[in-house]
Amino acid sequence: MEAVATLRSSRRPTVTPPRVVNGPTLLTRVARCGICGAGLTIRTGKGGRYSYYSCNAKVNAGAERCGCPHIREERLDSVVLAALHGQIFEPARLRLLLSEMLEASAEADERRARDLTQARLQKTQAETRLRNLYELVADGHASLKDPTFTTMLAETNGRVASLTATIDTLERQIGKRTTRVTPEMVDSFATLVRGRLHGEDPAVRKAYVALFVSEVAIGQEKIRISGSTRMIERAVGKTEPGLMGMVPIFDRKWCATQSIANRSRAAFPV
Repeated sequence: MEAVATLRSSRRPTVTPPRVVNGPTLLTRVARCGICGAGLTIRTGKGGRYSYYSCNAKVNAGAERCGCPHIREERLDSVVLAALHGQIFEPARLRLLLSEMLEASAEADERRARDLTQARLQKTQAETRLRNLYELVADGHASLKDPTFTTMLAETNGRVASLTATIDTLERQIGKRTTRVTPEMVDSFATLVRGRLHGEDPAVRKAYVALFVSEVAIGQEKIRISGSTRMIERAVGKTEPGLMGMVPIFDRKWCATQSIANRSRAAFPV
């Protein structure tokens, strides 16, 4: 309870808006005890005036079962929203988190451009060779009845057809500009998500948290918030990622670790 009291003393109105308290339970199915692994349940106190996240095992079996502290619902909600707002979806930090994706997208564009230039050159060479072969026939220097010559002709025709298909594919890929993720797209996405996380609609806020947060684990001194980096990558560039019916993929993870005693200390390895 000392940790809870310390957390309460750090309360700031700018971090804990009244709407956080009034909305539906924000962390349904993602909040768990970081000590015993049980899920967290909502309990009320002070005649129903306050709500707390509590370890379900501790509630059912008593304090000797688990030492996980009870945490006021609005305080834990505000910590999670503040971490998402300031540590994950802050534009500069999000660019860092998605740096591999941005680099891969830029490298893919450069690679396709190089491949397209090379394929066009090779097609020109193959077409020149094909014309030369037909000229040999026209000039009487080669015969279509010669199996060696006809094999060479067929291989060159196949080479031209293959390169034509490759060029068409590369041109289509390069033409799809929505596949190119830019830093500006990441910044716009960060602004969108931050607005939704602190918007007026509690249902939308909860949907966005559920989309990007896979787990909130409460320990004796720290709160660990984690989620799928791949989910963020998939959502970048979508108009309303939280309303697109996206299915979470839990593979590579980001995590933000908040100290209950000092929320200014944070780390988020990827």
